[in-house]
Amino acid sequence: MKATPVGGVFAVEPMPVTEVVREASSQAWRIMYRSDGVHGTPIAVTGYLVVPRGARPEGGWPIIAWGHGTTGVGPDCALSRQPELGGYDSIIARFLRDGYAVVATDYAGLGLPGQLHNFLQKYTLARSMIDSVLAARNVSSEVGRQWFAAGHSEDGLPALGAGEIATRRAPQLQFQGVVPVAIGGGSSPAWIDAMLIARSESCPRCHHR
Repeated sequence: MKATPVGGVFAVEPMPVTEVVREASSQAWRIMYRSDGVHGTPIAVTGYLVVPRGARPEGGWPIIAWGHGTTGVGPDCALSRQPELGGYDSIIARFLRDGYAVVATDYAGLGLPGQLHNFLQKYTLARSMIDSVLAARNVSSEVGRQWFAAGHSEDGLPALGAGEIATRRAPQLQFQGVVPVAIGGGSSPAWIDAMLIARSESCPRCHHR
């Protein structure tokens, strides 16, 4: 895995999505790509990429790297496994209709069997977000270099982290800014304990808004 650059793609497959996303997109994929974990160790991360309908603009579609709110810690909590995208499908469709491609990381530790989500690890999750944009450009030639980081709840925090390290991490891209919403900035010990207990469960659709 070390030989693969960050954002290098390991796997791509068509992804089922809801009608509202299908109507606004030309293609949707589930992707697996290289990023770096908590200690800088190379890891595989999953996510999804959707591209708008219509003729791409000169330079390619600008891209929003979208981060979802807390869903849980088990593999089934990855939103790339859910056609309704954890209830964010209408938001994603709006981005597409406004002329943005959307790439969304599942976060490090979600989406793959036997792993535990690195909850609120700001820079680990920020790297997953930045590297998802690099992966998107490796998957689709329609995706441009201009990108924004946007995140809700838990991923409002790594979206801010992405803003701090984006130009260092991926200088070949053109970072435009951050849109954090309802930032999740910390957790009580009881909440952390509850999440750790849940690691043995599949926790499908255990969304926290």
